[in-house]
Amino acid sequence: MLECHLFGELRVFLDGQPIEPFPTQKTQSLFCYLILYRHRRHPRSVLINTFWPESDEHSARRCLSTTLWRLRRTLRDEREVPILLIHGDVIGLNPRYPCWLDVADFEQICQDLNEIPGHALTPTQAESLKGAVALYQGDLMEGTYDDWCLVERERLANLYLQALMRLMSFFREHKQPAEAIAYGQHILTLDPLQESAHRELMRLYCQIGDRAAAIRQYELCREWLAQELGIEPMPETTRLYQEIRANARIYTTRPADAWPQASLHITGNTEIHQALMHLAASKAALERAAHQLQRAIEVVEQLLSQQPLP
Repeated sequence: MLECHLFGELRVFLDGQPIEPFPTQKTQSLFCYLILYRHRRHPRSVLINTFWPESDEHSARRCLSTTLWRLRRTLRDEREVPILLIHGDVIGLNPRYPCWLDVADFEQICQDLNEIPGHALTPTQAESLKGAVALYQGDLMEGTYDDWCLVERERLANLYLQALMRLMSFFREHKQPAEAIAYGQHILTLDPLQESAHRELMRLYCQIGDRAAAIRQYELCREWLAQELGIEPMPETTRLYQEIRANARIYTTRPADAWPQASLHITGNTEIHQALMHLAASKAALERAAHQLQRAIEVVEQLLSQQPLP
């Protein structure tokens, strides 16, 4: 049985015992790549372009062969049912070998509950989602900065953030403001510019009668926006703050899991604010996507060049 924890600090167990440390960073990265994409079969040319893009083909193939040898030695992969399958130029994880992966369980639970809003979750479904959140012990493969890993890391981090938002909505719906507040605070440790989370926390603090905490939350939101983007809070956030200052009754207008996700709704006075928020969130992702697209084009071109002419 192969047990792999890719969230946070990498931990790998074989038959209940931790494996020896990977001899090189490249060996570790290759293992994580193969285990994460365990349902695929990988041509050597694709692995070469992923891990040794700057090397000539002869040197890269030699590096791949050496890394595979080190990996099999680390996994003690000389058994009747091997962990790795290497058939000529195709490499992959053996589907017959039993394997548990924290990322797989996390994704499965999130996908199973994906269509259910947080406020509509049953207690059993919420417990299942809490279990998925508990699996997320940190960013994917902390300390690894390969391009492919950064893309997966961001995707899984977004899934995690959405799960937290839905749990916050669930606990608010079930009149458990302390739990909802705890999730809201955690959301803001991950994304302090999530203005909707700031507003939701302001409402929750008012529900428990802590108007001072709601006002402090607004001030914190304003500080983050000014420091990171040089802008003021959205008009609806400021209106909520003014209502709280006036000791007005606060109403929750929509579920927390209905907050906008990477979309741009430009209306009235919020146009510049929302545009800046969107640009700040998208710029890095676009740069990474462009780099990944170029890598993919190079891989496809190489694969096509190896095909026989008709």
